[in-house]
Amino acid sequence: MDVLVHNGGGTARGPRPCHGRHQAQRPGRLRQRGARGGHGGQGGAAGHAGARLGTLLFTSGISAVHPLPFLGNIGLAAAALRNYALSLAEVLRGRGVHVGHVPISAALAPGSPASPEAVAEAHWSLHTGRDRHEVILGDLAVVRAAIAAHTVEA
Repeated sequence: MDVLVHNGGGTARGPRPCHGRHQAQRPGRLRQRGARGGHGGQGGAAGHAGARLGTLLFTSGISAVHPLPFLGNIGLAAAALRNYALSLAEVLRGRGVHVGHVPISAALAPGSPASPEAVAEAHWSLHTGRDRHEVILGDLAVVRAAIAAHTVEA
């Protein structure tokens, strides 16, 4: 199985061994190809569509879904990425390529709703379930409360 993952904050390259609780369900190795910017998306989709099996996964921040004024600059890019991913999902429907988007609204830290394990689980769920195109990690209300606690009004 092939998975192309676009993570704005970093990527993994090359074959990765399978670890964790899903190892018995996915024998061998999960081939994960990392992508940044223009290296993923439709270029990767062409190869996957021919194989009739694969998943394109995009990860962004929560401002892709819920605009936040303090994230206005990156929010535009995140919203565009989300729109691209969901549009690509429609274009590739029925061609053997599933497209998923994971917006994150929490710290990428152990114990967080967006811990590395939670992000991996969301990606795996989108890849294996193929029944939805988006999984939101975290809680926007918690993010807003944390920002408000650290914001001084003028």
